[in-house]
Amino acid sequence: MQVVGTCVVAVLAALSAGLLQYHATSDWFFARSVAGVYEASARTTAGRSPAELRAALAEARAYNADLAAGRVVPESAAGRARYDAAVSHLGADSIGWVSIPAIDVSLPVYRDTTDASLSRGVGHWYGSSLPVGGEGHAVLASHSGLPEADLFTRLEDVQVGDWFSVSAAGEVLYYVVDDIRVVEPQAVDAVETVPGKDYVTLVTCTPIGVNSDRLLVRGVRGDPPAEALQDLSHVNPAPGFPWWAVIWGGATVGAAGLTWLVLMPPRRRDGTAPPQ
Repeated sequence: MQVVGTCVVAVLAALSAGLLQYHATSDWFFARSVAGVYEASARTTAGRSPAELRAALAEARAYNADLAAGRVVPESAAGRARYDAAVSHLGADSIGWVSIPAIDVSLPVYRDTTDASLSRGVGHWYGSSLPVGGEGHAVLASHSGLPEADLFTRLEDVQVGDWFSVSAAGEVLYYVVDDIRVVEPQAVDAVETVPGKDYVTLVTCTPIGVNSDRLLVRGVRGDPPAEALQDLSHVNPAPGFPWWAVIWGGATVGAAGLTWLVLMPPRRRDGTAPPQ
């Protein structure tokens, strides 16, 4: 019975190590997939002419201006068609990128805030300005607390004065966090356009697991920080070395070795096993 108990403990130890590393493992593979999206997006942007990129940004900014002036009504079919046309020129899949160095987050931005968009990265809230700079208020949302990916889980760690970047059609814009608040889901006045201001607000559900409120982290357009120009690693989402594999592998090998030592019959001094 002691042998069986030791084996059970060894197996449970290996399984526990695997469970503890589940989130790190799944998040690492998610980061690998995001890096693939980043590389594909970079290739697509590099393959477009400067004139094409300028035209895409001009169309998106014209949409923002008409949205702010009331000439685009999001609830109408015409408003939806105008939105679809504008974002289609920003990208066939992802329409931009958001990077938050303070929490080591770099994610693609997709149109709308559907589950399909939010589970892959960041969704653009339909009805807000497109994240292309200029007067307006873009709203970008993502999930928190998912077991398979961090996404905006650590958004609550961002502080006033931190900065983040938003890129679209080859242009990178920088925003400095100037306001952080928790509001009820229906408090849309917190993300309204302010005349003369260029805002981007990052949104996620809070508290994690309850999701009754919304955490809003607003950034105002600013100059590129010196560290952003010196180090562009915050933009590239490629994951680092998978230390979770070393931990889990070590635990598995250790458990297997302990089980082997326990189950192997003792040997005589002459090297032969005793009779069974």
